[in-house]
Amino acid sequence: MDTGGWIDACRRFVGIHRGVRIAVLAAAWIGFLPTCALSRTGAAPAIAKATFAPCDRPGTTGADVVAGTRFNVNLPPFGEVCFLARRHLANPAEHETGLIGFELWRDGALAYTLPMPPGYLWNELCQKILAVGFSHRGKQTDIIVLGSCMTAGRDDLSRPLVFSSQGDGFAVDPDLTMATLGLNTIRQVQRKIRTLRATQRPH
Repeated sequence: MDTGGWIDACRRFVGIHRGVRIAVLAAAWIGFLPTCALSRTGAAPAIAKATFAPCDRPGTTGADVVAGTRFNVNLPPFGEVCFLARRHLANPAEHETGLIGFELWRDGALAYTLPMPPGYLWNELCQKILAVGFSHRGKQTDIIVLGSCMTAGRDDLSRPLVFSSQGDGFAVDPDLTMATLGLNTIRQVQRKIRTLRATQRPH
């Protein structure tokens, strides 16, 4: 077909009744029509799919959530979760109710509550969270919380907490927590943990 014929064909296609255009476009996609029969943009409409990070879901905000402690993170075996610290939690074993505890939220629901550390490691005097870190080495996952606790002689004693993966959850590692007492950064704590575990490996 010469150029004039293509132009006439295009004009006829543009004039097609709106109700038939779907069939025309479908045919054009599989190569039966000239490109002039396509939509003016030449692009098929895309359907936008909204996605939300775990910490954008309900339940992860509120006055009792400690500011700056919400983190989107992948933690086996829970997958993509929102880690957060929450005030006013209780430790019945220690008869304390004003504690900061730690939770994992997934799809807008509480997926897991990390075990509350014993009172000699974490108590009502520990009311600041300075930093949070996550470490993955092989199958081992650690959650490191760097807190600050008030004491009789010093009101800003650094108190790292080490939660290590165990079974289908996490457990407080009292030995690693005690060994890192006084360290002031997540990196220092991670370095200390690596050193201690390396010395504990069987030779």
